[in-house]
Amino acid sequence: MNKFLSTAALTLCCLFFYPAQAATLSVDMVPGAGIDSSLATTKGANFAVNIFINDVKDLAGFELELAFDNSVLAATSIVSAGLFGADTFLISDAISAGKISFAELSLAFSGNDYASDTLLATVSFKVLAAGVSQIDLLNVLLSDANGDVIQPLTLHAGHVTATDIGIVPLPGVAWLFGSGLLGLARLARKN
Repeated sequence: MNKFLSTAALTLCCLFFYPAQAATLSVDMVPGAGIDSSLATTKGANFAVNIFINDVKDLAGFELELAFDNSVLAATSIVSAGLFGADTFLISDAISAGKISFAELSLAFSGNDYASDTLLATVSFKVLAAGVSQIDLLNVLLSDANGDVIQPLTLHAGHVTATDIGIVPLPGVAWLFGSGLLGLARLARKN
């Protein structure tokens, strides 16, 4: 009986005190080294946003929405990173005003493990007007090879600050250069 109680206690301790792994999805506003959650840009500019996944085991499918302010930004394309390789089956890659819906699943019998930042997709945007827009991950659903939901999830959003392209004043160097040319022209006329 004592052996049964010891085993039961150990099992309960493992269930309650074993650290749960939280899958993480991040919006990277500046592709390159590290995850950057903000971007400063100008009206009329084009930029790309990467969506990364991390700390997930047995991933066999995902569904997500990316929401943004459509008075400031327009999504122009979404490109899958081919996370599941040749077994990738695209379910949705719809772009509408202020929202992108994207979903894929693996046709393989087992899911994939991702312990470090792994590219899920790249979304391209065009800046329509000056302003600030959050880029939020919404309605995210991850599933394993059995079709079970993977939880918990940690979501990291991004934001864009866009400014108007203003009139660029003529720098003082140009004034100095111009006056120097006038001085040379005057010397040349004297000689």
